[in-house]
Amino acid sequence: MFVSYIEQIKRAHDRRMAKYTSTSTPTLKDICLKTVSHHVDVLEKKALDLPVSLIKELLPHLNIVDLDRIQPAVNLRGISTSFVWAGILREISGPRKGITRLTEVEWREKIMNKLFNMAFYSLRFRGDAKYLLNVNFNTLLLVMAKYIQHLLVFRTSPPCGFIERRPVLSVLETTVRSIQLEVNSRLREFPGDVLYALHRLLDHGAARSVVIAHSPDPCLLAWILHGRGPQSASNQCPLQSIHGEREPGGAAAETTAACLLLEDAEPEGTQPKRPRLSIASAEEKLDRASCPCQCMDPKPPCQMFVPSASPSKESCPKGQIHSLAINCFRDGILPVLLPLLPSWLCLRSLSLHSAWTFEEGDVLSLAECLRRLSEQGGCSLTELSVGSLPHPALMESLLNACPSLRSFSMEIHPVAEYQHAPLRSVRQHTHQTESNRQLKELTLEDMNLSDCHCAIFQLLDHNCMLEVLSLKDCRLLEKCSKKEDAVRQLVNSIKKVSTLRSLNLVQNRLAKNVIVLGELFMGPSPSTLKELDISSNFIKPSELLEFGRLLETHHPPWRLLVTLKSNPLDREMALKDTALGTLSHVCDLITDHWNSKDTMADHVSIM
Repeated sequence: MFVSYIEQIKRAHDRRMAKYTSTSTPTLKDICLKTVSHHVDVLEKKALDLPVSLIKELLPHLNIVDLDRIQPAVNLRGISTSFVWAGILREISGPRKGITRLTEVEWREKIMNKLFNMAFYSLRFRGDAKYLLNVNFNTLLLVMAKYIQHLLVFRTSPPCGFIERRPVLSVLETTVRSIQLEVNSRLREFPGDVLYALHRLLDHGAARSVVIAHSPDPCLLAWILHGRGPQSASNQCPLQSIHGEREPGGAAAETTAACLLLEDAEPEGTQPKRPRLSIASAEEKLDRASCPCQCMDPKPPCQMFVPSASPSKESCPKGQIHSLAINCFRDGILPVLLPLLPSWLCLRSLSLHSAWTFEEGDVLSLAECLRRLSEQGGCSLTELSVGSLPHPALMESLLNACPSLRSFSMEIHPVAEYQHAPLRSVRQHTHQTESNRQLKELTLEDMNLSDCHCAIFQLLDHNCMLEVLSLKDCRLLEKCSKKEDAVRQLVNSIKKVSTLRSLNLVQNRLAKNVIVLGELFMGPSPSTLKELDISSNFIKPSELLEFGRLLETHHPPWRLLVTLKSNPLDREMALKDTALGTLSHVCDLITDHWNSKDTMADHVSIM
């Protein structure tokens, strides 16, 4: 039980305190601070009268409920509680490298999110967790629930789950905007209270984003998507179309593979290979079983999941999913997803990633569905992220299919059989411009762009309206005989994009050519960049110093945020300090304590 779990935390704390007091005598000040921390109602009223130094000493002794309650009062004295929330995070997660810039509100939300999932699912706490003591557990959950915008949902239901704690779920309905499912099991294996929570958050609440961390069961995916955005040809559940009449070529017929089973069993002694679809096997098994998709039950879902609920003649509402991300894609998902895309007008963001490289035909089918969606009046899709693709040419098919995109991300993992194979075409839009002026963010990662300089420069030179450009691990200088000239040409093209605010050049072996980036702010038309990430580029202190001197001579229009992680700056510590000091005059810096001597050891360990 949850109460007994919190009781275990209390006992562990008491044991530590008993061990501490047996070896040392608490001072009068310690006793007073502990006593006052148990009377927050009085402390809250007297906060304006107490010395600032005393209030700061008291804050770390409060539990998170009392800390949340007293925060407005101490803010009136000009005191921030950030240092207390940051201390709790260090106790939970351990020391953190680098610089973390968070506001007081952001620190509190970060902690509440972590603690809620730990408390609700009875995960193990680090330290003595004194910040959870001296408070009713239900009150603790209700206070934390106020700050939960991204909720993790596990298949395993806690002993006192969502149905038993409906007041907490009611608060979550008003706060949660995004749901992340940590599941890889079948729909029929899900506890009723977890499905009930999903229904309440998606249909009665404000959740509009769904993130699926592991490849979902096709039945579960169909249950989540059905009626929550995509407009199907009928009200029939996609999984039930197998049992009824099918319209040839219609949406119902296309979704008959929604519950496809994967024939991933291999003959004994053979190497495991990529799973294959078996439509016949899926239909045969589904014909012998009733549809597990409970969304078509004649009763309102609330009564179906909670039989004790008061009867209602009104049907439960249906919410809308605006953002979908599947982070571990596998076969069996596209037959559910693709038929729904052309009518999913409220979809704003789609992210599909897989450990497997997507088949070329699958990507072109995705592009065709996106093309049909974009031709619909009222299409909302502006963000698309896809990986891993077998060939860079597929990027053009996806971009042309949906010209309304403002953000596009992709990863390329070439497969030998695709490198020289001709691409099948997908029908293009009648009117194409030289550059998509709607595109505001472009992220290209793990791609070989060493032969694509002309295309990059053309993109940036022709009416480009990008605000964020990320070329991470794209081997930009791999084939350049004159690397400095190539970087200078990139700089000149970037300066022409007056809208660009963020540039990511991580893992491109810039090395000494980083100095050329200092020319971004030279001349009559300096760049408008605000953020520059040049981590992992083999930049040495001497090269960084020259870069800093150029920026000091040619100031950016505003303070530039420069990220310098994982560069061998530790090889000349005195020169490193000089370089960072020079940069700090015009930049805000994000660095780490990366040890370049461990690089080879890390390389050998993953070979």
